[in-house]
Amino acid sequence: MFIHGWCMKSLHFKFTPKVLFFCLLGLWTLVKTCSALFSELIPDEAYYFLYAQHLDWGYFDHPPMVALFIKIGSFIHNELGVRLLAVISQPIVLVVLWKMIDIKKYSFKDVFLFFGIAASITMFQVYGFIMTPDVPLLLFSSLFLLCYKKFLEKESCKSVILLGIIISCLLYSKYQAILLLLWVLIS
Repeated sequence: MFIHGWCMKSLHFKFTPKVLFFCLLGLWTLVKTCSALFSELIPDEAYYFLYAQHLDWGYFDHPPMVALFIKIGSFIHNELGVRLLAVISQPIVLVVLWKMIDIKKYSFKDVFLFFGIAASITMFQVYGFIMTPDVPLLLFSSLFLLCYKKFLEKESCKSVILLGIIISCLLYSKYQAILLLLWVLIS
């Protein structure tokens, strides 16, 4: 009886919307990891894998960030190694998007709605485990928008430097990133 009471007190925690968010995020990541591990590479991924064997500042038809992402995961010698940073960047994107919503007090319904909307977006489904130039573009676009939001709230030297680094990562991810930057400048 004493041990049972002690275990229940030591393991007691409150199930909050924040706990639900991280449980669903963990489940999301687990599903994407299994998808990355058990599905075959598509031809584009094999093409980018060849880029990763010979890193350079740029290639004829693609910026180098996708090759760098693959190179970082190359210590794993299977499909997951090629897709490792795609699997890792997806939960980061979801957390960044959640932070951009900026809800002071959120409910279980808000968390389920967020993950329901994220699950219905094809880009999150496909680029959660397939490595293409869109994966780093999505990651750095979300980071850029969050940092830009923080910059608008409070201008500082730190935020300007961070924005500069993220903008360069955006441009090394995919050339279409210039469209995002142009629309932000116009705004």
